[in-house]
Amino acid sequence: TMSIKEEIDAFLAKQITAFDPETQQADVIHNNDGTFNLSYYTIWHNDYSDELKGLPIFSFIMQKPHCEQIHQLEISAEDEGVNGTQNWDLDPIVEHENNLSKLHTLVFPINTEENHNRIIVTYQDYYEENGGIGLLLDKTPNLKKLVIASAPNENFFNREHHPLEVLEIQTGYNHQSFIANLAKANCFPNLKILHFRDYAEHYMEDFDDHVTPFIDYVALLQSKNLPQLKEITLIDAVLSESEKEELNSIANDKGVQLKFEEIKNLHD
Repeated sequence: TMSIKEEIDAFLAKQITAFDPETQQADVIHNNDGTFNLSYYTIWHNDYSDELKGLPIFSFIMQKPHCEQIHQLEISAEDEGVNGTQNWDLDPIVEHENNLSKLHTLVFPINTEENHNRIIVTYQDYYEENGGIGLLLDKTPNLKKLVIASAPNENFFNREHHPLEVLEIQTGYNHQSFIANLAKANCFPNLKILHFRDYAEHYMEDFDDHVTPFIDYVALLQSKNLPQLKEITLIDAVLSESEKEELNSIANDKGVQLKFEEIKNLHD
């Protein structure tokens, strides 16, 4: 019987990709409860061809019994892309009939101060999220931690309850009113930690029209729908010093630890 690691290596070796097998690496940790953690590295998954629809590893983990065994998935990639964008296509996960029933942690690559290509997550498009992250949440009913480089649209919140505890969101090309929608949502009663990076395409002439407005942050901090949310980090939020002071005042009254950070991308 092959181990999960051997199965993954054999599966990846058979895939039609634009890259050599050496450009994909999978590390597996087996847990005592029969689940496994997977760290996956690739140069990048998207060769814009008909032969390859999304990341090959997604096709593997969505098969039974793997979809019922994977506990943690962390993905890393080189700074590759097309037209300045590295998009991660969710189609192979969200359109599959199976769920990732035991997945606890899901980490996609995110933007740093060094990457040249803007990392985003897409569904049925090369640039648009199109509700894919909400559909991803449907497929991961026990997910506790999600790190992802695009903001989800309103269907992310169309659910009665989800056990998510840690959420790290980067806006990508459209904040899709994420902060405002989160403030109104009551489906994440266990959410404890939120990291949010706002729109960061500083080269755009209409940049100011695409950033999250101050009133949305106020609504989030004043929300009564997120009783466990006690740690918020706002990254690249376009706010004046007086606005930051007002948010800090609200946070202090609510017992919330609020931080402001900036990512100075070397290529902006």
